[in-house]
Amino acid sequence: MMTVSTWLLFLTISLLTTFSPGPGVLLAIANCATLGPRKALCSSCGNALGILMVATLSVTVVGLLFKTSATAFLMLQLAGGGYLILLGWRQCGQRGFGAAGPGQATPAATAHAQGDWQTLRQGLLVALTNPKSLMFFIALFPRFMGGGDAGGARFVLLTATFAACAMLSHLTYIALARPVLRFMAGGRRARWFNGATGLLLIALGVSMFTLQRQA
Repeated sequence: MMTVSTWLLFLTISLLTTFSPGPGVLLAIANCATLGPRKALCSSCGNALGILMVATLSVTVVGLLFKTSATAFLMLQLAGGGYLILLGWRQCGQRGFGAAGPGQATPAATAHAQGDWQTLRQGLLVALTNPKSLMFFIALFPRFMGGGDAGGARFVLLTATFAACAMLSHLTYIALARPVLRFMAGGRRARWFNGATGLLLIALGVSMFTLQRQA
């Protein structure tokens, strides 16, 4: 079985990785602004589910294909980058906040048009189409998995740990963002905030195209 010191090392790496703002975190903040905290949590749950799926894929034939095939890597780059650019473009078009609090304006009708499943699916797709996530697991897991009969238990422990760290980071960023969002709730400031987060999502999408495959 995995020693406590080895697990603590993986936990430290996971916390440092998940608390570094990435597409999932930025999507959660954007959804918190335009749709409210509850739906932001839906996207975070979808992102955590996507992380579990990516971790599973990284130790299967899909991970090997991704590592050895330039075509598979390029397709994932295009899918991930394109999806983030699309989300960023939509975010730039949001004119107000859906996360209205006491005394604030009523949420826009367009903010409520997006259902929980659609929001969860957004987070899921962001995780599944992020080449960085797959590269991370392909590079890191072999160093912690080890061999023997306990490999399955280690895999479950590692993936659950990383997914829990991702959820914790999202909850933290959402909680920290709420006071900022209350201050930015004015019409012009809301448009500026939505535009800024949308441009950041677009920039992250463009950065996906610059990733280099690690053989």
